[in-house]
Amino acid sequence: MRLTDRWYRRALAALALMLPLAAGATPSDAASRTAFWRAVVADQHRIPAGVPIVPLIDELVGMSASRDPVVRDDLGYEVFARWIHRGTGFEATHMAAWQARLTAQAREGLGTVDPARAPNRAFALLFLKELVFAGQRVPYLDAAQATSLVQLVVDSLQQEQDRRGYDREAGWVHALAHAADLARALGRSARVDDAQRKRLIEALAARVDQESQAFQWGEETRIATALASLASAGAKDALRAWAGRVAARCEAVWRAAPFETSTYRAARMAVPVLHALVALDGARNVRLDAETLEVIRKAALQCQ
Repeated sequence: MRLTDRWYRRALAALALMLPLAAGATPSDAASRTAFWRAVVADQHRIPAGVPIVPLIDELVGMSASRDPVVRDDLGYEVFARWIHRGTGFEATHMAAWQARLTAQAREGLGTVDPARAPNRAFALLFLKELVFAGQRVPYLDAAQATSLVQLVVDSLQQEQDRRGYDREAGWVHALAHAADLARALGRSARVDDAQRKRLIEALAARVDQESQAFQWGEETRIATALASLASAGAKDALRAWAGRVAARCEAVWRAAPFETSTYRAARMAVPVLHALVALDGARNVRLDAETLEVIRKAALQCQ
């Protein structure tokens, strides 16, 4: 039965290769490309034999801008995230070009209330995260490109207006989580220095401090993972400084008279992130020293 299933998947993938590529596609063409990518997924994400990979990755990058969450996420991102890490069939120049396209997309409508384009901005950040991680196998980032991505994360954290995690029609948006994911990837890049890591920590911390509603979609874990990764790579002082400020803010809340409920709620926004940081210690690529962990634990206790 397994051999029959495998033969069927490969036959389906081979048939799909006959379908037209999607640039400027008509509705019927778009349907045929969706069928092609479904066949790739059914064939365990194998790269179709005898087909150049660069045009296919070009198409996957374009799929990050789809309004269809299945095309954007289930097909586009899932295949891109696997193929880009193989590091074969494309060059550093291709990766730089994909970064330029995705960076431009991540900035489209940034700072405006734009529900239609927000998922496309958010998924550009997620695709960029995979691209930066893949750059460890195929080095492509230069100092200017790394600086551009650091600035993109900072701008996204400061300016993104869409707080949706999952939307029934749009699918996953998760702009804040995806910005944190890209920050984490940049923190591990040799092209990013400690001053830039500090800047990313400060931007993530500022976004947490400014939040007015509780995290509902796991953002606290993604933010904590980014903070821990950046601190472990050389910016622990910035993380300690933020945790110290959180503790001082919470202490001031308890000392204030009369007690202000709105100030208390605002001060406690950091607590889920602090708890997630403690839980992450010892995870892969996370090595927080005892002093940093103690500052984080004290801040979490002060804000209970």
